[in-house]
Amino acid sequence: MFAKYLHQKGAILILTALLLPMLICGTGLAVDLGNIYVQKTRLQNTADAAALAGAKAYAVNNETTSKHPYANTTASQYIQGDYHNLNTDEPIAEPIYTADTDKNITRFHVELSKEVPLYFLKIFYDKDTFTVPAKSIAAITYKGTPANNNPFKNLFTFTKDLNTLNVMSLDPNNKTIFTTFNGNIVYTNGTGTNQPSFRPNTLQYNANDPDAKAFYPSETKGKRANDPEVSAKGYKAQYQNLNLYSYANTLKEKYKNTTKYSNREYDNFWLSANAINQTEYYIKNANEAVIDLSQNTNKISNDPIHITVDSASNPKIRLNNNSSNENQPIIYTYLGKNDVVFEGSGGSFYGIIYAPYARVFCNDNNFKFYGSIVSESIRLEANGAQYHFKDYTKYLPLSDDSSSSSEGSQTTGDYTITLV
Repeated sequence: MFAKYLHQKGAILILTALLLPMLICGTGLAVDLGNIYVQKTRLQNTADAAALAGAKAYAVNNETTSKHPYANTTASQYIQGDYHNLNTDEPIAEPIYTADTDKNITRFHVELSKEVPLYFLKIFYDKDTFTVPAKSIAAITYKGTPANNNPFKNLFTFTKDLNTLNVMSLDPNNKTIFTTFNGNIVYTNGTGTNQPSFRPNTLQYNANDPDAKAFYPSETKGKRANDPEVSAKGYKAQYQNLNLYSYANTLKEKYKNTTKYSNREYDNFWLSANAINQTEYYIKNANEAVIDLSQNTNKISNDPIHITVDSASNPKIRLNNNSSNENQPIIYTYLGKNDVVFEGSGGSFYGIIYAPYARVFCNDNNFKFYGSIVSESIRLEANGAQYHFKDYTKYLPLSDDSSSSSEGSQTTGDYTITLV
């Protein structure tokens, strides 16, 4: 009864011969596609981590969509740096970092790609590798007072003059950088009314050198500004629409009916660092108001120390060869019109100096500043000083009576970062 099947003997060999190439192709397809999928997943996870880290650095350092070096550097550390997700010797294309802003949301973009080797599919593909892309976007959503109402989100904010001396060597062939600046340097008309054509009376990048056209960050210290690689890291002061006086109005309202002063009215006031025993001082009508931080500052709580000088003929801050407390910043406000003299040689200051109607004069050789200076004018006789923006706005009871926010501006206060 099986005689009719005998003529099919050897058919399995024919079927095997026909199916074997298909099985090999299928196996190769599975191997290569599986490897591509794994590499795509790794690359996407890396891009997500880099975008989140970069966005956090962007927000903390108050960077802009056109210039965000801290965000870029931090993001790179999560790719193949200190906190890398990929092997340090793994070949990938140069990452691309960009940022854009729409109303109160800023997006930080990370784009990655790498070539994944093909083992079987290269027979049917023109290349030996397949390009795997990955893109991630982290959104920074700001809450609170619009940033153009808040001048404390910059390293320096001024309305009239910025003069800096001894920032770099005067030798035209060897412009060694002595003093560095990490953070936005901004001029504004101060009213909260947008005026993009506004320019300050004086803006000197190095008063000894009229050809100086940029400020330089800390990584350039000791290098030559006329080297192309260093020169590319320089940046200019920019205009922002800010309200310089809102916080001053808040303080004036707070203290307008007070009869409790930290000094006897019209008497001199001298506060030594080791005598600080409270977190709020209000000085009114003093001839001389001196904050002497040349000794160790008492840390009396986790709150900042608010020092408000309503008016004084001779306001001074002394910090010679010592430091204020990093964990208890000083929020110093002067509401008068005389120069605030800051003698900072050899020390470190953490906090805010706010003098919206006056000039802040810093004699600051080998001085380190962490925070923000907001004033009518700023004069820095700098030699070896380092200025770093640090955000202390969470310690300020900022009012909402300033002008409305312009589209695209950031906001102060808390923010959230999410992948989109």
